Amino acid sequence: MKKQQTTDEWLEDLSNGVVKSNVPIPPEVIEKISSTAEDIRKRLAGGETGSKIGGEITGLTFLISGSRD
Repeated sequence: MKKQQTTDEWLEDLSNGVVKSNVPIPPEVIEKISSTAEDIRKRLAGGETGSKIGGEITGLTFLISGSRD
């Protein structure tokens, strides 16, 4: 029996471009991606800028696009 991946392991795989065909993304992974996106949105609305948010947006975009098959 294969060990089930943790949320962090899923996010790590997605950020490394690993795409899992026909494997549903666990709800907690989707929640983590959504909460990260919401956090970035709030920070941008508050006027925060800079390379840190840029890097987070790039990573989030890659996670979302990498999770599609």
